[in-house]
This record gives sequence, C-alpha cells and structure tokens, in this order.
Amino acid sequence: LFFLITLLEDTGYLARAAFVMDRLLCRFGLPGYAFVPLLSSHACAIPGILSTRLIPDRHDRFATLLVVPFQSCSARLPVYVLLTSFLFADRPALAGLAFVGCYLLGSIAALASAALARRTILPGRSRPMVLELPTYKWPSLRVAFAESLAQGWSFLSTVGTVILAICFVMWWLSAYPKSAEPPEA
Repeated sequence: LFFLITLLEDTGYLARAAFVMDRLLCRFGLPGYAFVPLLSSHACAIPGILSTRLIPDRHDRFATLLVVPFQSCSARLPVYVLLTSFLFADRPALAGLAFVGCYLLGSIAALASAALARRTILPGRSRPMVLELPTYKWPSLRVAFAESLAQGWSFLSTVGTVILAICFVMWWLSAYPKSAEPPEA
C-alpha cells in the first residue's frame, strides 16, 4: 500500500483526486485534503492519523482526526468475516451484503460525524482547496520504490517501537507473577 500511495503521489494523482473529492467532502465539513487520510486509513488508521498533519487549517485537521478511525481498516476484516459467517452461515449472498454494509456503515458514520462536528464543536466552513496542477509525466518506479521504502521504514521505526513495547508489557503481564497450578488441573 505504501508503494501504491507513493507511486500515486509521485505522479500527482492523489493531489488531483483530493481536488476532485473536495466538492463532495465540503458538504460534510471536510476539506479535499482529508481524502488522503481517509483513503490510507482503510489500510490502517495510524498512517491515516499521521497523514492529517498535512492539512493546513487547524479546524479541518481536527475534524479529519475525529473521523479517520471510523473507516474500516484491515484489522477489522477478521471480525467482519467472523460476524458475517456466524450470522449468515447458510446464506452467502446475505453474508457478502452484510460485509459490504460494514464498510459502508463506517464511511457513512465518518461523514455524518464530520458534519456534526463541524456544526457543533468545530464551527465554520472548510477552506476551499486550491491546487496548481503539475504537468503530466510518467511515474518513476525507482523513485516510488525508494520513497515507499523510506516511508515504510519511518513508519516501522515510529510505530513499531510503540507496538513492541506494548507487546513486551502484555507478555510480562501474562507471564508474571507465576502461581502454582491448582490440584484439580
């Protein structure tokens, strides 16, 4: 995903997509700049939250930060599969429909929450997106691969240390203090 997003950024396609999405997202109080965090949060919410720092306006950035976790990330896929297979075991068409509905429900909840937040705690309209379009050019696979490698390493070093620390603490809490097994076992 990092490679694909980097390749799209290198050619300017993400900026153009954000510009196109500005008209739709402004109706819900989000700027066009929120398209990239919302898109990347479908893979994982952490990069989506980290990418909101590129939004220039403070209120727009906070509104985007509030709604990014509503997007269905890849960590929720096993839960969706478990629920849909449990609830609709003998009806695969309904299971597929419910699975897609889970994704749509997250996006609808995000847009509704953004509209509610912009009308209550973050009042005001989002800034219109002004974009100078670069010239069209073919993407450079070498540059995209190098940039995605650098961004992936940056992500792993930033978030990986936190995840590693949490894993260590969880292991320690589950392993200590040791107690003797009860005689019934």
